[in-house]
Amino acid sequence: MATYKAYAAPSAGATLELIDVPVPELAPDHVEIDVIVCGICHSDLSLIDGEWGPFSQYPQVSGHEVVGKVVKCGSAVTDLKEGMRVGVGWQRQSCMSCNFCLVDEGECCVGACGCVPTCAGGGKGGFAEKLFVQSKYAIPVPETVDPEFIGPLMCGGITAYKPLTTYAKTGDTVGIVGLGGIGAMALAFAKEMGLNTIVFSTSARKEAMAKEMGAGKYVISTDEEQMKAVESSCDMILYTPNVLPDINPFIGALKMKGKMAFIGAITTPVPIGMFGPPIMKDLLFAGSHIGGPKKIKEMVDFVAEKKIKVPVEVYDFKELDACLAKMRSGTQNGRMVMKW
Repeated sequence: MATYKAYAAPSAGATLELIDVPVPELAPDHVEIDVIVCGICHSDLSLIDGEWGPFSQYPQVSGHEVVGKVVKCGSAVTDLKEGMRVGVGWQRQSCMSCNFCLVDEGECCVGACGCVPTCAGGGKGGFAEKLFVQSKYAIPVPETVDPEFIGPLMCGGITAYKPLTTYAKTGDTVGIVGLGGIGAMALAFAKEMGLNTIVFSTSARKEAMAKEMGAGKYVISTDEEQMKAVESSCDMILYTPNVLPDINPFIGALKMKGKMAFIGAITTPVPIGMFGPPIMKDLLFAGSHIGGPKKIKEMVDFVAEKKIKVPVEVYDFKELDACLAKMRSGTQNGRMVMKW
């Protein structure tokens, strides 16, 4: 039986092992992809560490910010050809027939299979030599942009791009909470969208990076005086971390009719006292996850047109465990991207 190599966690939190994975029979509407690069998202780490319960199935092969080359097409594939460069994000498949799938919003699929994740629930992801996905979720990407800048867009990028284009308009002031991989991409997008920006972070460590990337203001969110100085300043806040100690300071930073979009996978309850600013300021709180194929293609074209290069650190796949350790400690700058 033909196999390919993949980096897998044999158990929760374990050191990764290079294993052989059987090459599956190619479904008629799927493609086989040779992986070129794969970014590391915090969701990959959560799956490796078993933080999401049954979504982790060991051996766990994470990775869902992939750029690769199509090397084989299923018998029913007409939208892709061998040799094309494509990107793949969190989703590998959907029903293709529900109302959401029919308008290219397959991330909201309500069909029998739902949104099938690339590397969760038993799916073998992009920390590997190969990837197998429904052709609709292999998004053609331009050759004019280096693959290491495209990989992180497939998940982290689209989770920032979609709410920015949904809830903000040119000239608005947008608060970006957290300047990790997603926050850095959000800041790069916001600058090219004509948005004014305030970066909120828990320390001054990334202030120079934020200013270099074009942030209008940098605010230490644990400093009461600094937070008071930006009260009612933001038309929108994009919250990127996966923890939220206290939402109230950020509620205070929103203007009348402000909007707050959560994209970090916060696993603990977030208490919001509705009798007060949320009602009196007519605020909107929204969740936003990934984007569908149409929105991802729009984002990729935007990045190519504006020549955006998201902050990345590129490593050899052999350094994957060390990179995961950096993510656990929060010491990475921008997105880490693994390359074969």
